[in-house]
Amino acid sequence: MTQPNPSPNRERRSREAIYVIALRHWLVPILVFAYGISVFVIGVCHGEGGLHWPHQHLRPYRATRDLPINTRLEAIDVKHPESDFSSQFWSVPDFERQMKGRYTTEAIRAGAEIDPGSLASVPHVQADVRMIALEDAKGWSSFLNAGSQIRVCDSTKTCTSSVHTVEAVYCDASKVPVCYAAVDTAGDPKDIPVLENHDLRIIPVKF
Repeated sequence: MTQPNPSPNRERRSREAIYVIALRHWLVPILVFAYGISVFVIGVCHGEGGLHWPHQHLRPYRATRDLPINTRLEAIDVKHPESDFSSQFWSVPDFERQMKGRYTTEAIRAGAEIDPGSLASVPHVQADVRMIALEDAKGWSSFLNAGSQIRVCDSTKTCTSSVHTVEAVYCDASKVPVCYAAVDTAGDPKDIPVLENHDLRIIPVKF
């Protein structure tokens, strides 16, 4: 006895079911791959001076405040990049290894991007600054930074009449004391006798 042929409608439905299953299986990986390629291409096209990885442009750290030149970066100074779908493909810079304790080489506005590649290992200060040792017991090196304002006092407790700006805070583990504040010596000429002393201490006015 001859078996009846399957109806055309049944064959069509079977093929459609196979197509749907195949589409569901391959569509997501294809879309993910295409998105990754597009992110990479955008990062390359927007790179300056050669090839740059996309996360350097799409996932930057940003300044939480106005950062003067020679700011010694701490966690409080930066906002960590927000995570989203693309962060699964590209990691962000390692703050502890690439940025913490390094110095800005230009002023950075609050909310602006911070490029790890532009940071310096040591501050670049002007010639007319005075390096004043910081008292580690008071933790001044953790609070003071470029832009802080202080008064300077000598061993007789005579203090400068004007406020002086900290140009940079520099720490070197091979030296004792470990940390120093580079202080702008410009200001009232009456302050010069105080600043010329060797045993100086600081009184913070504005952190």
